[in-house]
Amino acid sequence: MSKLHNPKLDEHPVSNAEKDPANWESGDEPITGAQASYLATLCEEAGVTLPDGDLTKAEASVKIDEMRLNLVENDNGITTWLCRACPTSLMNMGTPSL
Repeated sequence: MSKLHNPKLDEHPVSNAEKDPANWESGDEPITGAQASYLATLCEEAGVTLPDGDLTKAEASVKIDEMRLNLVENDNGITTWLCRACPTSLMNMGTPSL
């Protein structure tokens, strides 16, 4: 009797989960509820306002990725906004750190 092949165990050189949002089939569809909620949470943590206008799924994904790269949580659980364009380079909840 031969052993069954499980394709899920095969190595995949490129993951479909890492697809560029600009190439998504559904990228032009309106932002999902989950994306809107997560984006609102990130904006609240960063102390910034939500983007104006209607976002697409792809635009929301890019914005979420950008914000996640700029939010850092320290050992005390305090979320800090890393502002690459600010002279002080670090902002805490939207206010320059002292």
